[in-house]
Amino acid sequence: MKKILLSVITLIVVAYSSSAQVSFGVQAGANVSSLKGDAIQSLNNVFNITRGIIDQKSKFGFTGRTYASIPVDKTFGVETGLSYQ
Repeated sequence: MKKILLSVITLIVVAYSSSAQVSFGVQAGANVSSLKGDAIQSLNNVFNITRGIIDQKSKFGFTGRTYASIPVDKTFGVETGLSYQ
């Protein structure tokens, strides 16, 4: 983990020192998911103790992301970020 963090920091410092246009951004959205078909039957068979807790109702969730886009040259760049779902 320390090597990855050090690599990211080094990459950001190099990008700033070369006057590259680093862009930052935030994205947000919604996530709707459900279980259907054989997945429900298989889970109910495996987890017989659930007593119907596993169902086919849709679940709603939030998704968010922050990112930094760092161009290295005209045709190549690096994008790093954090996501939550």
